[in-house]
Amino acid sequence: MADYVTHAEFQDFRHETGERFARIETRLEQTATKEDVSAVKAEIHRGIVETQRWMIATVVGLFIGFGGLFMAMTNALKPVSHQAAAPSQPPIIINVPAAAPPAPPATPQ
Repeated sequence: MADYVTHAEFQDFRHETGERFARIETRLEQTATKEDVSAVKAEIHRGIVETQRWMIATVVGLFIGFGGLFMAMTNALKPVSHQAAAPSQPPIIINVPAAAPPAPPATPQ
């Protein structure tokens, strides 16, 4: 037996190899390049950074809002002293009539 390839087998191999290369080239056109991958990576990173900024701003805003609400409720629920809340009434003045002058001594008649 001889270990050689016939002309027909070689032509079949060449035809199959050409088809396989055509399919590989078709797939390579659809494959992302390093630039495509780095652009997507940068876009994802940008989105993550924007989301983190919004989350931090939201948390800070909530802390400020709840702090203001706490201060307002503390002031609203603080007991009010009666002196400062109600206007003071004028003092009650009682005038006592002066003592009657002593009666003149009785004169003998």
